Amino acid sequence: MPFRKEMDYNFNTAFQSLSDCEPRDSTEAKLCLQSTVLYAQGLRYMEKAENSNRVDHSEFYLKNAIKLLRLHNETIEALAKYRRGGEQKVIVQHVQVNDGGKAIVGNVVNGGGGNNKNDEVIPC
Repeated sequence: MPFRKEMDYNFNTAFQSLSDCEPRDSTEAKLCLQSTVLYAQGLRYMEKAENSNRVDHSEFYLKNAIKLLRLHNETIEALAKYRRGGEQKVIVQHVQVNDGGKAIVGNVVNGGGGNNKNDEVIPC
């Protein structure tokens, strides 16, 4: 029966992952599930590394946990890239400052008397 309980847990985890991820097509669903499996196995390996009595076993599990969790992050990045269609938005602003002038980098809001701490004044 322990196998059955683990299988039920795995199905529940997969369904919860799909519910949270809200995939729009089968590719997104596969990436969501892949991400979930990689994360779960990575955590299992970390637990085994922590509970191991042998250093070589502990190092094996920890090394593989790191690999799995890295792949998990890459899968999440692939899902994000797939969702945005591979497009990235980059805004480039050009500022020209004459000799002796100052440039303000940040949001400029009219009104108020103080400096905004998020703004950076760059002497030119």
